[in-house]
Amino acid sequence: MELISLFDAERIQCQSVGSLFGFLIYFPFGVLLFFLRLLILIPAYTFVSFCAHHEALKRRILSHLSVVFGVTYEERSKKECNNEPCSVYISNHVTAFDGIVFYLANGCIAPAKPSFPSVVCSLFGLFGVPSQISQDDMVSLLKRKMHNSEKSLVLYPECATTNGKKGMLRFSSFAFCINDVVYPVAVQVSRPPFLSILPSVLDSTLISDLFWILFTPYTKYSFRYLPSVRKQEGEEVEHFAKRTQELIASTLDLTITDFLLSDKVELIKRQRIDRETARRRREGAGGRAFNRRILSMADQVKEILPHVPLNVIIADLRRTRSVDITIANILVGSVPFTPEPVPEPVSARPSTSASSGSSPFSQLSLKASGPTTTVFPSDFHKKTDDRQMSLQERKARFLDNARRAYIEKRGLKIPGYNC
Repeated sequence: MELISLFDAERIQCQSVGSLFGFLIYFPFGVLLFFLRLLILIPAYTFVSFCAHHEALKRRILSHLSVVFGVTYEERSKKECNNEPCSVYISNHVTAFDGIVFYLANGCIAPAKPSFPSVVCSLFGLFGVPSQISQDDMVSLLKRKMHNSEKSLVLYPECATTNGKKGMLRFSSFAFCINDVVYPVAVQVSRPPFLSILPSVLDSTLISDLFWILFTPYTKYSFRYLPSVRKQEGEEVEHFAKRTQELIASTLDLTITDFLLSDKVELIKRQRIDRETARRRREGAGGRAFNRRILSMADQVKEILPHVPLNVIIADLRRTRSVDITIANILVGSVPFTPEPVPEPVSARPSTSASSGSSPFSQLSLKASGPTTTVFPSDFHKKTDDRQMSLQERKARFLDNARRAYIEKRGLKIPGYNC
């Protein structure tokens, strides 16, 4: 069995048109229900806080309030439940709220996840555990908490939630070093079938789990108490844990795997890296396509305005994303730049029918939608300075014709130029 099969990646499982239609119909009612329950949550917490020192009354009030918030539970095979204090219950782990609901049902205390606020822990019989703690120190802490409170203890040796559909993480042995007798409990969590909203997913957070509890009509926890398991004389703790897990797995028709909490943590890390890599690839592909479009538009601008540096054109195109707007910005002078030399066009060889007195330069002409202006090169000058001046004049005329042709073609109205 693969590790990924023990978890669900997506919270909403709309695999058919009917389930999707049902979810869409319920969605506005779910949002309304969420806000109503959220409004009740604050005064309810204030009311329960006054009853914190009356354990029986507090549990009774919380049990009724849990129904208002959509959390219900049922207990099966109650005769197998041991009501004596300082008992140890062993359960599979489905959601982050398993310990809270089990406290409402049986009054058992449980170690809390680091993400639980202290105000929640104080109300629902949870206690904090250091994140870095050895197994011996964990066992000592659990024994001390159980005997000081004189309450039973519920533990989740998987140390992480699963979907409860196909398999279980291997039990850790720390939970079986406290008492020689443990009471297994098989837990199942269900929600309305027409919504197909799973109670937990692989990389879920406490806030997201709470949101979906308040959003759905109900979340039902089913606790099935199994016969107690006693540690045999001389039996290894690991074998004791395995026998207990086999009893729970056979009840829920699950497979016991060799995966641990560390494997789930690594799986979450790999999936986060894969998502980040895929996102970067999508952004990179989009960026390359965008750059190709920009370069293509820059070539069009460069054909009309060859004296403008290419980097200036590209920078303005990234802002405007329009050939026409960039050309207009350059023509009106809103884009500062230093003109670069323009390569002189190669002239065609004069035909044999041309007169012997014609100029060695070919005539330059530019057709536009309006009147056509033709630029004739001046006579060849003997001095270098004169020839350079002639070249600059031809460039200036050429660019002026290009501007005029573009403006007339696009019908632009540029203040100070044609209006």
